[in-house]
Amino acid sequence: MGLVLLLLLLAYPLLEIALMIRVGGLIGLWPTLGLIVFTAIAGALTLRRQGFTTLNKVSEAMQRGDAPVAPMLDGALMGLGGVLLVIPGFITDAVGLLLVVPPLRALIARWIAGRMIASGQVHMDMRGSSAQWPQRERPGGRHGSGPTVIDGEYERVDEKPVGDDDDNDTIPPPRRLRD
Repeated sequence: MGLVLLLLLLAYPLLEIALMIRVGGLIGLWPTLGLIVFTAIAGALTLRRQGFTTLNKVSEAMQRGDAPVAPMLDGALMGLGGVLLVIPGFITDAVGLLLVVPPLRALIARWIAGRMIASGQVHMDMRGSSAQWPQRERPGGRHGSGPTVIDGEYERVDEKPVGDDDDNDTIPPPRRLRD
């Protein structure tokens, strides 16, 4: 594994340089440099905007009581796309652009979340959440989450002995639960 990683680290800059030379031969030096500078500026602007957007989405999800996993993963992928756009080179720009496009980013985020859940690295409890991430199948083929919980109010009757009221000796009718 280490040798493969080393070869990739050596091959990547060579591929970027070869691609820049090829593009420069096709469209010229200045247009090639202009594309590289343009994508770097676009990436910097993306990074600048993304921090506050992600923070707002995470805050909104938490206020709704949802798990902020989806906005955090979306923000991380968007940030990675911005970083890749800032790095000079057409391969990094292509991958960065894929991560900046919302539908593609959502597909990649779902794939990553599904892989993490399936591998057992992450366990997500999606009860009460509106997030649209794949859920891990439970034993017995069920996808649901635990027992149903019903919130309500109660009053212990044995704490007020019957007959303490001066008016009558009957138990009052049960109160209606609020919706």
